[in-house]
Amino acid sequence: MPVEFMPEVVQNISKALPQYWALQGYKEVILSDGGVSDIWLNLFILIVAGVAGGILALVSYPRFLRQSRS
Repeated sequence: MPVEFMPEVVQNISKALPQYWALQGYKEVILSDGGVSDIWLNLFILIVAGVAGGILALVSYPRFLRQSRS
């Protein structure tokens, strides 16, 4: 369901999710024939979310880090 059809409060909450930024990037590339220069903000936010998720995983599950070193 497109975000534009959802209630305003849900639209605002969705901007905190990586899925929103990925879909906005897809829409820009597919519908507006955009390139990397058009979606740099989307890419930056997705990279930051990925790094934050990786750090959270390492902190939350330290036993996996220990297992990978042995």
